[in-house]
This record gives sequence, C-alpha cells and structure tokens, in this order.
Amino acid sequence: MKLREIQRRCVSKMHVNVSIDCSYRAKKIMKEKMARNYKEEFG
Repeated sequence: MKLREIQRRCVSKMHVNVSIDCSYRAKKIMKEKMARNYKEEFG
C-alpha cells in the first residue's frame, strides 16, 4: 500500500488528517508486525 493511499483512507474512514511522515511510520510498524506474526505462525 502506498503512503498516499494510507493518508486517503485515514481521511475517508476515520476523518483524521495525517502527514506523510505519520503514514510512513504506520507502514513500517505494520510491516514489522506482519513479519513477526508470519515468523510465529510458520517459523
């Protein structure tokens, strides 16, 4: 998912304006959690 898409979804679904920096951090956290969950499930 692209950063602009994260930003658009936050505005449309949650009515919250977020910066690109905040979107970048959220994407990074999401990737880390997904990698951890994958490792726990299949590792």
